[in-house]
Amino acid sequence: MTISLPAGFSARAARPQDLDAVVEVFAAYDLAVVGEVEPRREFLQEIWALPFVDMPHDTRLVEHEGTAAAYAHAVWDPS
Repeated sequence: MTISLPAGFSARAARPQDLDAVVEVFAAYDLAVVGEVEPRREFLQEIWALPFVDMPHDTRLVEHEGTAAAYAHAVWDPS
């Protein structure tokens, strides 16, 4: 699937070393929409460690000029 993004934005698979940046994206969303930050670090670590999660295939990190701007993942349990 090809993602078309505005100039200055790029998308790629998330990597384990992106954890802090992805947590910051969720925190910014939480503050803007909910008004408080919900802890997500452990949740993401658990999801990313599942044996059926393929990070290159199942995740996307959108960056704007090198800074994380959005994150998405699709996770399915084969059982």
